[in-house]
Amino acid sequence: MADNEQRYVSLRPAGTSERRCIMRHALGYYRGLIVAGRYTTPDGFPVHAKESFYPALKHCISTHPMLSAAIKGELTESPELIRPETMDLSNHVEITEPVVTTDSGSPHAELEAIKPLLCHAHDQQFPDTSRIPPWKIVVIPLTTNPAPTTTAQAFYLLFTYSHSHGDGPSGLSFHRTLLSALRHPTQTALSSASTSLSAASPIYHPPASPALLLPIERTVALPVSWPFLLLPVASSYLPSALLTSRLLTSRHVLFRASVAPHRPDAWTALPTAYDAANFRTGAAFALAPPAVVQGMLRRCRMHNGVKLTGALHGVVVRALSAALPESPSSASFIAQTAINLRHLMPRYGTPDDPRNWAAAVGLCVSVAHHAFPRDDGAVEALAADGGEDVFWHRARETTRALAERSTGECDGGGGQL
Repeated sequence: MADNEQRYVSLRPAGTSERRCIMRHALGYYRGLIVAGRYTTPDGFPVHAKESFYPALKHCISTHPMLSAAIKGELTESPELIRPETMDLSNHVEITEPVVTTDSGSPHAELEAIKPLLCHAHDQQFPDTSRIPPWKIVVIPLTTNPAPTTTAQAFYLLFTYSHSHGDGPSGLSFHRTLLSALRHPTQTALSSASTSLSAASPIYHPPASPALLLPIERTVALPVSWPFLLLPVASSYLPSALLTSRLLTSRHVLFRASVAPHRPDAWTALPTAYDAANFRTGAAFALAPPAVVQGMLRRCRMHNGVKLTGALHGVVVRALSAALPESPSSASFIAQTAINLRHLMPRYGTPDDPRNWAAAVGLCVSVAHHAFPRDDGAVEALAADGGEDVFWHRARETTRALAERSTGECDGGGGQL
């Protein structure tokens, strides 16, 4: 078919979770989702030239078909994923001016130096998604020399993409594929030779195979119970005065539009509003040295059944409790945790079979909500072995709840959609 003089192939209708993200992007609520990686380069690698990345990106597109999917009907109720006949990779590569860092090589200093560029990339919407698949890489060269230079020994690469086209693990899969392609340029050239004018050309004809993976709701069952489905619907029609009454705001009655747990004593921060014209992303970095991570993992293993994610929830709750004065409006906290559903998907052949979700770029995620009571224990106490029975009991319960939600058995956000 042809649309605005651009030929394309229809792939499939967008799935329900994909539609949700497409519509939020169209409304401006969603911008770029970013997974960044720090790369070191051999001497002479022309990091400032877009052409340096074209062969590796062609390999990524041929490996992950979602990267060649544009969106037809973004502003409609029934958007469709389509594959343009050609892609201009110059639309998918941005190379910034070098960022000057200190000789110390401090990771925190580097991240602070690139923060303005990272926030700017987060703020951008993807243009013309009916012709241009909504993703790009932003290359930020690092240098310790303020004088102009054409080489760099290291760079940050931001993979920024629409949430309709990927989740967190998708970013990791992309970086792994890209890194492999950069390390093995000969193999990369062979894989894309038949679909490109030349290795350095930005014009690329995406291959017809592998096929786009089906959305998760067409692959596995995501059941919901009638109360979980109907109560949020009912809340949309009840008078606001009734919804805010003590009867319906108690934690025993769940008439509300949100699927998150409702607690009158939960901390909700300050009221805010979305202002598209003045929307700006803020960022803060928290770095954990390897020794700290290893120590936390060791303590998790000491308390049978505790996973790191469950323990991290407890750490955040304890840190929030220390930062916020005790009051009736900060007596509990609500966590929203992304759940990777790839382990529920069917498996075919070898792990790198293109029909498998394990290393795929795509949206294969659900969400879990969890309510936590305030915890005024000392954060520093977690560094010591032994004790803190209440903390580790809660971490074990969180681990159990997240494991239960990851089975996809009933009442998940994806099933509700």
